[in-house]
Amino acid sequence: MALLFIATTFAPRPDFWIPLIRATAEASVVGALADWFAVTAIFRQPLGLPIPHPAIVPRNKERIGEGLANFLEHNFLTPELVRNRLHSISPARLAADWLSCPDNAAAVADRLARSLPYLLGAVDDRDFRQFIGDMLGRRHAALDLGPILGRAIAMLTANRFHETLVDRFLDFCREFIDTREDQFYAAA
Repeated sequence: MALLFIATTFAPRPDFWIPLIRATAEASVVGALADWFAVTAIFRQPLGLPIPHPAIVPRNKERIGEGLANFLEHNFLTPELVRNRLHSISPARLAADWLSCPDNAAAVADRLARSLPYLLGAVDDRDFRQFIGDMLGRRHAALDLGPILGRAIAMLTANRFHETLVDRFLDFCREFIDTREDQFYAAA
């Protein structure tokens, strides 16, 4: 715009359009300089000039941050608003719908099956371990469960019955969550 202003200033015979273009270019240059000065003055002193009010943001960043935090807390993050939003999107239903897809259910079941030994190993509660040991260890010490479980798993996976079991389990979970949805929101 500055170059256009200079070019139209030296135009040989200014008719109607040349002064109009020059005035538009001049207004654009003045507007751009005013905008630059105003925005620069918010963050620092423009051109190092000792103007008393510039650098508003650095001088007041604590107050601005507290004001924004209070605004967000009181207008967007109230318990009622968050509860209503969670209730409207129904996260339990979304999770159940996602898990109803066989690929997703299989992935979750696979991850759970892989992580179960680590989760049980991480439990450091002696009473829990003793209870599991009493229930499984002493009563069934003579019974070798490895081959039995191996055959059962092979039979389930060969007939793809494990997918049906996972689907039924997910249906049960969805029904359980749907019937207790209000209790979950009340606890939140």
